Amino acid sequence: MEILFDAEDCADVLERGVAEAEAFTQQTYRQVVEGNVDPFELKITKHVYKDVEAYWSMFPHVVAVKHLVWHGGRLEEYGSIDFLYVNTGHSNPMKRAFPAVLLDKKRGYYDHVKYGELVQEAARTILGPLRCRSEVHLSLDAFQT
Repeated sequence: MEILFDAEDCADVLERGVAEAEAFTQQTYRQVVEGNVDPFELKITKHVYKDVEAYWSMFPHVVAVKHLVWHGGRLEEYGSIDFLYVNTGHSNPMKRAFPAVLLDKKRGYYDHVKYGELVQEAARTILGPLRCRSEVHLSLDAFQT
């Protein structure tokens, strides 16, 4: 976003900004999927609107709260939880997310594929409408390593 906001005017966004933003996105994608990003920079914050036991589905933030409680932690009533996706492909939903506060050097990993997909999704959301107006048509699918 900063790259696009740094443009002088709309024409500069289309002529230079989109290409620079796509190059930045591609670089970020590679860093994420190669594991070269501090996991704490990737934490996601979600609000918990009801008692965690009242949730029927095992949403990632619900799983993170359950891990927090099992490890002796506590969430303020209807508070927020910071978590990371750690293995979204696991068949057990309890293995897919983990609270950020419990991560340490031994457990400081994240799901590279999931976060790579999130980088691509964010780029499509922000740059997609601009690509329609620009001559630059770099496919984010080319980011695959």
